[in-house]
Amino acid sequence: MFAPAQVAELHALAGRGAEALDWLDLAVRNGDEREVWLRQDALLASLRDEPRFGLILETIRRAKPE
Repeated sequence: MFAPAQVAELHALAGRGAEALDWLDLAVRNGDEREVWLRQDALLASLRDEPRFGLILETIRRAKPE
């Protein structure tokens, strides 16, 4: 079984950015809060300039207690 973030990586590698972002969004909604990992994961590099990628990271930041 694959975790949503792993499915996102596979889609990103295949050049399917929209699908990758859908899966990343699902991962975050399911509690994946690894913001640093998302920023550094080489398999997601093609997504980093996408506005939606930034929104997903912002969702993680907003969910963290201050």
